[in-house]
Amino acid sequence: MKKLYIFLLILCIVLLPAKLYSQKIIASFEDQNDLLNIQSTPGIDFSRSTDFPALGAHSCKAVFPEKGGTLFLSNLNTSNWTSEEVLHLFIWSNETTVIDLVVEDSLKQTFINQYSIKQGANHVQLSLSEAKKLDLKRIKSIGIVAKKKDVLYFDYVSLDQFQPVLAKLGRWDAEYSTKIKTQHYPWGSDLASGTIKSYSISPVFDGRGIIELAERLDLDFKVATIGRSDGANRWGCGDFYERRDPGGRGIPSPHSSAAD
Repeated sequence: MKKLYIFLLILCIVLLPAKLYSQKIIASFEDQNDLLNIQSTPGIDFSRSTDFPALGAHSCKAVFPEKGGTLFLSNLNTSNWTSEEVLHLFIWSNETTVIDLVVEDSLKQTFINQYSIKQGANHVQLSLSEAKKLDLKRIKSIGIVAKKKDVLYFDYVSLDQFQPVLAKLGRWDAEYSTKIKTQHYPWGSDLASGTIKSYSISPVFDGRGIIELAERLDLDFKVATIGRSDGANRWGCGDFYERRDPGGRGIPSPHSSAAD
């Protein structure tokens, strides 16, 4: 009986992260048929692209005309959102811009939020708790509204928990900080030429090294966490189990982790 209890405990520990951190993929544009669920206002050209994917090998490239327009993702395969926390959407832009994210239910009630999009990778999170007027049991479509001429790449449309790391860092990575001090001598804290700027690649299980160096050296650092172990890349950052590899491929997606 004792062995059975131990077995069940281990099983719960193994299965718990998968349940707590599950997400539902609405669209990833890996299949050409994904485009059949997209509608748009006149003048928008959209197609599958191999540029800037966040999940798998493809994204959706949308070229908006001079006065902008709206792209609709309809026929959603997950329409009951009552138990969901956020709508998540990856957007790549070559320049800064502003978009509106619109969710509509079958009663034509809408919820709209505006987002500032930076150059490069963006993880947009729309909190469904704010959508008081929507019938979350009957979600009909998701709309992306551009106000001007734009070229945007969309991918990894999903329902998920709110992820603070995306709101703060904009990428699936650990936050490197010198808040926790260790005993050290700051031998390079007052450099004649000023602060050194650095970009470092850190293994998943050895991130403390760059912090130890920053304690001793006047260092303005940015770090991307990545390593040779597929399993470590996927599970090693425990605040967001499996999120660095949402497609189950074992290697972090370049635009959802290291390269953001």
